[in-house]
Amino acid sequence: MGFTYLSDMCNAAGTHILPEAWTCQRQSHTLRSPSWPNFKAPGRQTKAAWQSLLPSLFILPGHSHRQLASPLGEWLTPLDSHWIWWHDPVTDTLWEHRQLNEWHTWTSLPRRYQHRRFSHAGPSAEGPPGNRSCATVRVSGSVARMQDIGASPPQQPATVQSTLQAAILDLPPTCLWAVQYAQSGDHALTVARAIAQGTAVAVSDGSLRYTLGTLLGLCH
Repeated sequence: MGFTYLSDMCNAAGTHILPEAWTCQRQSHTLRSPSWPNFKAPGRQTKAAWQSLLPSLFILPGHSHRQLASPLGEWLTPLDSHWIWWHDPVTDTLWEHRQLNEWHTWTSLPRRYQHRRFSHAGPSAEGPPGNRSCATVRVSGSVARMQDIGASPPQQPATVQSTLQAAILDLPPTCLWAVQYAQSGDHALTVARAIAQGTAVAVSDGSLRYTLGTLLGLCH
């Protein structure tokens, strides 16, 4: 069936066990690992034992819709590499992860039903944006129905560095080339105070070229 963790057999919201997990079918919400072995479908006795095990471990007693006794809560990572369906709330777009580095988008349809509906738009050269949430989706033909979404982990506030040198070292690797040498006697405290007071003066040698070139700058 392709299950490793409890989250593999649950909906994106982490509140219910999926129907295919209950009926011992191969899950359809995470990408299957190529190293996963192939086995025959479980027999009747195996399925009965499985459906007896799940309520004793995870399902709320007496609940007929496979609700978890303890919801899973927020996802640990903002973009799980195995989960297939993701929702962008800003553009109201579904993102489908078909295989490694292959993404397809689904555009929203008019709201006429309880569940949001989306139409397949085609492949995308880029992946989903940073504010995405994993989603539980059912596909029927060319229409996808989003049933629920998972709670994303809260965004951690950026750390404010207290010195100029620390701020330079904290730059992304793609930006470090721009500051190969910097010197300040008081960790740029005087410059920062002058900027805040509106009295800072910047002097450049004018050698910057947007296509090719560098720049010498002095701020006091």
